[in-house]
Amino acid sequence: MGHVKFRAMKDGDKEDYTFLNRHEIEYTKGTSSKLLKALTDLDEGLSGYQITRLGHSLQSETRAERDGADTD
Repeated sequence: MGHVKFRAMKDGDKEDYTFLNRHEIEYTKGTSSKLLKALTDLDEGLSGYQITRLGHSLQSETRAERDGADTD
């Protein structure tokens, strides 16, 4: 089985979801590496800017937290 048989999730059967579960488990094993890479990529600034996208994100979050903003 190379892919599920259904087009809409409601039409999946046990075989489909067992197959997907195996793939999900493998995929999630790399989550921490993917997150670290995403953060590293954000820290590589675009030329001309004084701050990276990571720095900007951290500044924005810090200011929002200090202002008591909702987490959503």
